[in-house]
Amino acid sequence: MDIKRTGCYIRRNGLVVPATVDEWAESFATDDRIVDETYIRGIRISTVFLGIDYNFSCVGLPILYETMVFGGTLDQRCERYCSETEAKIGHRRWVDRAKTELYGITKAICDNDRKV
Repeated sequence: MDIKRTGCYIRRNGLVVPATVDEWAESFATDDRIVDETYIRGIRISTVFLGIDYNFSCVGLPILYETMVFGGTLDQRCERYCSETEAKIGHRRWVDRAKTELYGITKAICDNDRKV
């Protein structure tokens, strides 16, 4: 099986590498895929490594990370990224947006809500 055609990836030794479906499934069941997770007054912002390429156009880089909001006015909103760096930046942006939606003020005032 050509692993490049599976669209599956795993993180190994700090790197993202192509994987077979079996390797991905094993990794999915055992690895910590959470990049960041923030709780703000009943709202959860979760950023994870998906391990499956969501770039269905097959043009450009694989899209392997996702931030999703659970609860509040942004419930079920999501954004996807190609790299862990982009995912971390995106996570902070969604946290800031959730704080603005919730409090109607800037993030600096609410930074004590960062982690649970």
